Amino acid sequence: MSASSWTRVLFDAIDDAVFVHDEQGNILNANPAACRRLGYTLEELLHLNTRDIDAPEFAAGFKERLQAQLQTGRMRCEGVHRTKDGQRIHVDINTSEIHIDGKPAILAVMRDITQRKQTEEALSKQRELLQSILDHMSDAIVVADALGTIVLFNPAAERIFGPDLLQGNYSIYRPDGTTRLNEFPLARCVRGESFDDQEFFVRHQEAPSGVWINVAGRPLRDQDHLKGGVLVCHDITASKRQERRMQAQYEIGRVIASGQENGSALREILRLLCQALDFEFGLLWQVSAAETLDYLESWHHPLLLAEPFRSQSESCSVTAQSDLVGAVWRKGLTDRATATDSRWAATPRWNAARQAGLQGVLAVPIRSGDQTIGVLEFWTQRIRDDEDDAASPDSMLQAMASQIGQFLDRLRVERDLRDSRAMYESLVQSLPQNIFRKDRHSRVTFGNQRYCASLKRPLAQLLGKTDFDLFPAELAAKYVADDQHILKTGETLDTIEEHRLPDGNRLFVHVVKTPVLDAGDQIVGVQGIFWDVTQEVLAQKAVTNSEKRYRQLTEATMDGVVVMDSDGTIVLFNPAAEQMFAYQAAEVLGAPASLLFPEEFKEIHRTGVAEYLKTWTPNLLGKVQEVKGKRKDGSEFQAEIVLSTLTDAGHTDDHEHRNTQVLVAIRDLTERLKMRAILMQNEKLASIGLLSAGVAHEINNPLAFVANNLVVLERDSKGLIELLTAYEGAQDRLHADQLNRIQALAEKIDVAYIKDNLARILTRTRDGIERVTRIVHSLRGMARTEAPTRQKTPLPDLVNSSLEILHGKFKRLGVTVSQTHDANPVVSCVSTQISQVVLNLLVNAFQAIEGARRSDGRIDIRTYRQGGYLVLEIRDNGVGIAAEQVSRLFDPFFTTKDVGEGTGLGLSISHHIVAAHGGRIEVESEPGMGACFRVYLPLTKAG
Repeated sequence: MSASSWTRVLFDAIDDAVFVHDEQGNILNANPAACRRLGYTLEELLHLNTRDIDAPEFAAGFKERLQAQLQTGRMRCEGVHRTKDGQRIHVDINTSEIHIDGKPAILAVMRDITQRKQTEEALSKQRELLQSILDHMSDAIVVADALGTIVLFNPAAERIFGPDLLQGNYSIYRPDGTTRLNEFPLARCVRGESFDDQEFFVRHQEAPSGVWINVAGRPLRDQDHLKGGVLVCHDITASKRQERRMQAQYEIGRVIASGQENGSALREILRLLCQALDFEFGLLWQVSAAETLDYLESWHHPLLLAEPFRSQSESCSVTAQSDLVGAVWRKGLTDRATATDSRWAATPRWNAARQAGLQGVLAVPIRSGDQTIGVLEFWTQRIRDDEDDAASPDSMLQAMASQIGQFLDRLRVERDLRDSRAMYESLVQSLPQNIFRKDRHSRVTFGNQRYCASLKRPLAQLLGKTDFDLFPAELAAKYVADDQHILKTGETLDTIEEHRLPDGNRLFVHVVKTPVLDAGDQIVGVQGIFWDVTQEVLAQKAVTNSEKRYRQLTEATMDGVVVMDSDGTIVLFNPAAEQMFAYQAAEVLGAPASLLFPEEFKEIHRTGVAEYLKTWTPNLLGKVQEVKGKRKDGSEFQAEIVLSTLTDAGHTDDHEHRNTQVLVAIRDLTERLKMRAILMQNEKLASIGLLSAGVAHEINNPLAFVANNLVVLERDSKGLIELLTAYEGAQDRLHADQLNRIQALAEKIDVAYIKDNLARILTRTRDGIERVTRIVHSLRGMARTEAPTRQKTPLPDLVNSSLEILHGKFKRLGVTVSQTHDANPVVSCVSTQISQVVLNLLVNAFQAIEGARRSDGRIDIRTYRQGGYLVLEIRDNGVGIAAEQVSRLFDPFFTTKDVGEGTGLGLSISHHIVAAHGGRIEVESEPGMGACFRVYLPLTKAG
């Protein structure tokens, strides 16, 4: 998380109210705590001035507070705010100047101190009752109630514990002056304890050097009920200070003699001197080889905010003219100054000292023989004038400087060796590996803690032992042989050894052995390091095996498998996917997965990936989805996909989803959809067939009546004609009136034409009935719904049935049909299915002729044998088919006709039927020259 993010989180999470306003008081920002405290929303606050939320008497001082803020850069005060509903809140305000977009602004942090104000008022009333009695006591008196709240203290207590006694702005220590107590001794009285002559050390802002007190405490009781406690404190600082100086000299001598670690010993010496002489900061400088005075060590009082001063001191190298300590080094004499000394006050280090509240400095040279090898520097928060005091710090420091000089000389000699040994020892002991050394005879001379723990023996029991004392003979012989090879060649051995454990498990150990050289570069032994890598080796083998099985599975599956990372980038593309999309894996690895989708699905894919990265919620995992895929050539196909996630082991928490990969299993639905379309069309045709069968049945019954009546009509019409002929021969015997009326009627109905035309009408009617009978018979034959059974069938019969159905269309368009058939055109087939194929081909031929608008349309039908097939050839002189369309003729829903004139399923179904019979369909066409379809059907054994 960036620094600005951390700042934003802190700004929003802090419980104190925080405002940012400009120099006119206009509120620029506020945190949630500020909104809660004042009852405003952030939007409301951003339209207010600080005077709108300040009590009137506090708002009146805005200009003065702003002026003070601008002068010092920061300010602290107490004030009163008004909430939105008019309540008054007492607050403690800390402000500092900031800049926003280059413009000055004020950052104000407000803490609610209403409760404290109420407590102060209560304490003030109680304090007034006893204050007059306690004001003139020399000993400090502090009283607390049963809750531990200080309710009364006198001026002596204020002097000892500081003016902020109620806020506890002081630290109280045990007699050593450094160990803080967790609670004020007054709490012991409140709990019912009584004690006398308890010594404590108190430090606060008004007494940075501290005050030593002798304390007596008593609980306050009322009828055996604890009501609080009282402390009586007597100031013993003067006697204690002298005692501490003497004790410090003794402790310093003990530290020097004890040979403590360099840094801790020097810090301890500085601490003892600072505490004994009432300094807040002590530094030790040492003359370097470059003839500069360099920072060596420091100590400062825990309450002193001196880190900037310490950092400045640590980072600088002082010359003889650049600082007070440099002058002391050059002159070899003790010197002192104030923090405002014009000689050095402008230096960054002295400026940092003043910012830490340090006012005076004392520097003492450290000498070794006639040379100054270092300087002791001590800072205090007050100006001191104790040069004439018999117990002044100068005399004590000069007495101690000689001892410290000797100590620094000794440290300088020991430092390099100790640091070298410490570094090596620390490294060897802290490493998680087993480390050992052996001499030229393969005897153990060293082993680190891990090595000892592995062998379950302390180092004392391993020293001097050989591998034959510690390991089975077979292993020991190998180890010694390795050692001897290294001793002879000086080569490094780096290998992984496999061992079989007694329980049958395998242990893998990574071993590195190197030669040990002495000061003359002679090999004097062998150093080894080894560590258990069993888990890593087994894990790697498991990963390798898993990857092998995973790759075998993905490469063997018939479904396409595409794996993409959380950004949607393809990381795996199996062979089935290569065949499906016509891409090689190398072409798509590293490319976005959207490459495999048509444009209409790319946005859905991008949105899905973005939503997954935002919420890590896989909404589509495990669900079957139908989408469109896009091949390399741009063609699209219908596909079915299922998504699942692949997560690295060890990265399963919510914040490690970026290691998650998505596996997409893809199945090409082209063949399934083709079969589905064929099935739907067959069902549709079956329904039409059933309807045709019903219609044919309904037509056949009245057609029988018509045919029978036509026979009767034909018979009776002959008799009527004969009767008319006989009547004509008897005309001369009729009365004139009757004859005239008969002749007029004969002329009116044109009896002569009727006699001549009646036979033709009856013949045409008979032909029509016979044609309807044949059509009904063909419809009933094609509409059979019984289970498909192959039978030996003459192919011309199926052709004629289809031609009969289309006879009217052909006649209306003037299409000429010719047939030439093999001598024995019989095949084993499902006649209804092959009839459908023939009808589809004839319909296509008719529509092609119709589309060409030809007046001489012609369809030539042939059957002939070729190889083991009986070939049905249907050739037309229609519009023809373009070469680029021929390859797609048998695809479902592909059609060359106009919209609404075809489903694109006829040829697909025909191709399926012929293929199911073991045959094939071939197409030969040229635009404008017509088309020729050849259906190859296997011959029957009889044929």
